[in-house]
Amino acid sequence: MEPLIAYLHYLSIILLAGFLVGELVMCRAGMTTEQARRLAGIDAVFFASALAALATGLLRLFFYAKGVSFYTGNPTFWVKMALYVIIAAISIKPTRTFLRWKRARRQARHRAGRRRDRRRPALDSHRARFAGADAADGRADGARHRALSEPRSDRRGRDRRLSRRHRSAPSAPAAAADTM
Repeated sequence: MEPLIAYLHYLSIILLAGFLVGELVMCRAGMTTEQARRLAGIDAVFFASALAALATGLLRLFFYAKGVSFYTGNPTFWVKMALYVIIAAISIKPTRTFLRWKRARRQARHRAGRRRDRRRPALDSHRARFAGADAADGRADGARHRALSEPRSDRRGRDRRLSRRHRSAPSAPAAAADTM
């Protein structure tokens, strides 16, 4: 078990360094939204690898390796601990910034959804008004509503198709010409 903990500790330290360099490379002025989203993901993995390095390091300190007395009497150990704390303290501000960006994106999507929801009662009343007309025309419930709620470019094509469908039955050559 001791070699596994040691390997996990070294792996998490390597991942920690790698994702820190990844953040350095990605963090540039004029980032796109997609780059900012990726940067937040890189920061999350950086945080997870930092926690893994801490957890495996504490396991090695207290249960495995050479014991607590060996590490606490070694000045190199204290330098490593100081560097770990300094890096953790320095990374707080960027992490908070990435979380703020993520929250702003989520709120922007929520606001966009609310704008669509404000139109929804009007569409629902429109659906209720025309439900009877759809049934009288022989169309399935909501066919007219679906046609009117689509984007204008799609609606024109569907309106033509709906109007063709409800014409009197054309002759066979005219029907073939309509489909081409």
